[in-house]
Amino acid sequence: MKVNVHFFVNDDGTGLTAGNGASNQLEQRDVFQKADDLVYFANQYMEDISSNKQLNQIPWGADTTSAQCVGLRFLLDEVFIHRDSNMDLINIGGHNDQYVGINYRDAYNILAVDIRRASGYAPRQGRYMVVRSFDQQLIVHEFGHSLLLEHTHFGNSNGDDNCFDTPWYKWEYDRYGDGSVIDSKKTCWNVSNRDASGTDLCTPNGTTVINPHPCCDSSTVNNNVMTYSAAAQSGSIAALTPCQVDIAMTELLKEKCDLIAAIEPICKPVSAHIGYKPNTDFSQDCSWTFYLRGSTNETEHRISYQKLQPDGTYSPFLDSDWLPGRAREERVVVGDDPYIKHGTVRLPSNSTYIMTLTTRNNCDTDHYRVEFTTGACDVGDQDDSPNPGPFHTEEFQAYPNPSNGPITLEYGIASSAEIEIYVGSNATNSFELIADISGYKLAGSYHHQLDLSFLPNGAGTIVVVVDGYPFYKQFVKQ
Repeated sequence: MKVNVHFFVNDDGTGLTAGNGASNQLEQRDVFQKADDLVYFANQYMEDISSNKQLNQIPWGADTTSAQCVGLRFLLDEVFIHRDSNMDLINIGGHNDQYVGINYRDAYNILAVDIRRASGYAPRQGRYMVVRSFDQQLIVHEFGHSLLLEHTHFGNSNGDDNCFDTPWYKWEYDRYGDGSVIDSKKTCWNVSNRDASGTDLCTPNGTTVINPHPCCDSSTVNNNVMTYSAAAQSGSIAALTPCQVDIAMTELLKEKCDLIAAIEPICKPVSAHIGYKPNTDFSQDCSWTFYLRGSTNETEHRISYQKLQPDGTYSPFLDSDWLPGRAREERVVVGDDPYIKHGTVRLPSNSTYIMTLTTRNNCDTDHYRVEFTTGACDVGDQDDSPNPGPFHTEEFQAYPNPSNGPITLEYGIASSAEIEIYVGSNATNSFELIADISGYKLAGSYHHQLDLSFLPNGAGTIVVVVDGYPFYKQFVKQ
């Protein structure tokens, strides 16, 4: 089934996703891989739970059933980064409609934000969920609500979730043996069963614990995906029952069949995707990155460019061979500016292109296209140095140089900026992104120690790309 994953940044397109939240912030360049990971691990979870049986049906009077295959997997369709500060922190049910309406109804939508009041939310029979973590069980649990599955612990007796094969229980805890109930619930988390002070409630001590907590009994372990428990989080333990799967698949085929990408495919269907940061301006920027990691299940891929001709037709401009493995990214530079060197492909200025990513495996092929027009990035009569923007060129240092070990990089920026740092060998003309020190940076001075052990001896280059503008520092490794 096709799914979209949505991320949100500041209104001006800068910063981390969920930037004002308390957790799960991401660099913008990382969201495409995160979306791919989210789908992969959710699919693995559904595969794993297909071998597991619902626990404790007999003790709680539920119908006895065997392990139930979960015949559903996700296919990543699109990845979006939206400019919307209001989505950093939202209340359940608020401010969502514009991201799940008519423009996004071709797939189920997963909105990744720092939601208030809950870990996740999905309206019953809806076509979207809002989540604040990328936990695989949370994704499948919330999707269950969209397919009419209720919490197994709701109601007052078996059957209130419309399934008589899901255990339902309620416990009361008389901790001190005096007949007073200090706690009662319908769920057991079953992790440590300790109170706030750390006292073990499973081991009576004759004073502060007279009776063991009900959740210490193995009969209260509920491994159902649609309840709240530690057992439900593990794919090696969690389960859905036959009744639940029947309800879910009936709803999918009845109300959401337009979201289905394939039924009983010989191998996994592929998807192609081209993503880019929301502040990318093709008509102004002289370099940018297309992120291709939102593509899924491909064993090989190719990238082609067509150029618009004066007669209004497009003709082939560049074509790659079929490249083995997953699609990763395409770094585009525009024009003949010699200061912009680091790129996968160089395109002429003031031209319109269609870039096409084609992905395939043994039994499926998919395409994704982006049309864009480049700006005036030729040097011409321009100054022979790049626009420094917020970059403090006087602070740009790399030492010791020459170096027979690590090298220290120093630079400063006058205002916040997106930073990418590459290190490469001049001999091989290949560069590696140093991901752990790249990303969105606030104004200030930065010092990093770079490990050069992966480079051959000889001349090399450090490239610091500041909001799309590259700055270079030569060095020698001995």
